[in-house]
Amino acid sequence: MMGRLFQIALLVTTLTPFAMVALPRSSNVLSVFTALSLLGGTHVMSTAYLYMTPNAFIGIPNWRLTLVAAPIALMAAVFVALMTFPIWALTLFMLVYIHFGIWHFGRQNLGVLSFAARISHRRPMDKFERWSIMAGVIAGMCAAYTTFAPSLMLDTQYYPVDGAWAAPFFSRLWYAGAAIYVALVVTTAGYVVMHRHQYDSVTLPLYLASVFFFVPMFITNDPLIAISSWAVAHGLQYLVFLAFHAGVRVRPSLSGVLPPIVLIAIAYVGYLLWNTYPFWGEQLARIGFAAVLAINLAHYWVDMFMWRFRTPERRKWLAEAYPFLAGAGPQKAVG
Repeated sequence: MMGRLFQIALLVTTLTPFAMVALPRSSNVLSVFTALSLLGGTHVMSTAYLYMTPNAFIGIPNWRLTLVAAPIALMAAVFVALMTFPIWALTLFMLVYIHFGIWHFGRQNLGVLSFAARISHRRPMDKFERWSIMAGVIAGMCAAYTTFAPSLMLDTQYYPVDGAWAAPFFSRLWYAGAAIYVALVVTTAGYVVMHRHQYDSVTLPLYLASVFFFVPMFITNDPLIAISSWAVAHGLQYLVFLAFHAGVRVRPSLSGVLPPIVLIAIAYVGYLLWNTYPFWGEQLARIGFAAVLAINLAHYWVDMFMWRFRTPERRKWLAEAYPFLAGAGPQKAVG
């Protein structure tokens, strides 16, 4: 029962943002989507919740270096870049940043499908599914520059960056990404037809959404569709993973209700930071913006290690954190 609820939550949070951006832009639709966007945006800060749970780092090699020292160093690097780099160097830095961000956003779908397939069919994600999802991620990376140029995610009020000089090369990558997606339409459709017994009403749409996650970047320049659709879906997916992690730890005692309280409190801190820094005054707002990008990058980094389950210790943590996966067989890496 819990596993099915988890699947449905993933399905709803994945598809709802894409469905909403396709609706007419009424005030009601925009209000609901804004609320979902604000909620999804809290997922970055919510990563800190895992630092407050027992044995969260078990089985991660050199976790003090990987999950403590490295994120701090990366956040410091972002502050140095945003506060001191000349515009040309900051532009290069942000070109790396946005492509790494797409990689992070897309790879989460490996975990989404891996969990869903194990719950429905007690099977691991197979090689073709992994390959096709990652091909979609690469396609998305090819469209990253076209989608975020010329400001490259920066607030030009504080950073007058213009990445137009990179257009002759990076804009051509869009066509490579489009070609990848055309090939994926054919190969993925053929695979699903031949292996339809592997899917049900939840795993099939989750798989297709995972493969074609970044298609909006190729069909419009409207940022609500081209960016917010998959960005909000990603954030809400992550919150589902954390919410169920917190939920299974709830016990009928004061300490037993702390996990969801801690998660909500950290998410609220993230909400405040993400949505109030523009009103802090020019200099403080620049610092706040730098903090947002710095925490984002640390989140990207931490997730590369936190959600890998290649060792027995990490698989044990997974089984304890998500007991509805019990009996699903050995868990391979999901991110």
